[in-house]
Amino acid sequence: MPEPKKSLEMALSEQSSALDGVLAEVSLGFRNQRHFDELEERVDGICVAARAAFRSARP
Repeated sequence: MPEPKKSLEMALSEQSSALDGVLAEVSLGFRNQRHFDELEERVDGICVAARAAFRSARP
């Protein structure tokens, strides 16, 4: 049996938690340019996932 789709709220909550993790790292400061770039990529992934959650939940 296929797994049911996540609710929009659940999907956004997961991305909120991921963003909290990035914010925690940012508050400690950037170790170097590579760290900055990795955090930027993580935020980009969070945005992509949040946008996908909205698109899959369209009425």
